[in-house]
Amino acid sequence: MEIPAHKFKILFLCTWNSSRSIFAEYFMKDIGVGRFEAFSAGVTPKGQVSPITLEVLQDKFRIDASGARSKSWEDFKDEHLDFIVSVSEQAEETSHAFPDQPILAHWPTKIPPNSRGHPNRWRQPILESLHGSVIGCSYSITCRSISLIDFGLK
Repeated sequence: MEIPAHKFKILFLCTWNSSRSIFAEYFMKDIGVGRFEAFSAGVTPKGQVSPITLEVLQDKFRIDASGARSKSWEDFKDEHLDFIVSVSEQAEETSHAFPDQPILAHWPTKIPPNSRGHPNRWRQPILESLHGSVIGCSYSITCRSISLIDFGLK
């Protein structure tokens, strides 16, 4: 598959930018290398990335996320973004505040109420969902862009 010359900028937006959006950002950096510039941010960032998130990315997926940091969505409000993917309800509301009319998507990843404080009960299903969504997104966007470029429509 030929890689398009244009790199798409995609922001994964969550509530705290400490786990779910970090996973999505680093999955896309790994899967979409050469096709996407991936970022993540939070509506009310915690200020630090969950150490468990970094450990899981390294140990389970062999992805080095040592440079990850928790950031505010406001750090990106003046950035041109092609796509914004919200992964929490609060983030979905904030995704509409960005200029340039990026394409918006919402991938809800709710943590079940009975599993708070027990990350092993919710982490695996959410990881599988996010990983699969990133793979599908990367493939769909890249293939569509290639066809538009090939037909001179982009």
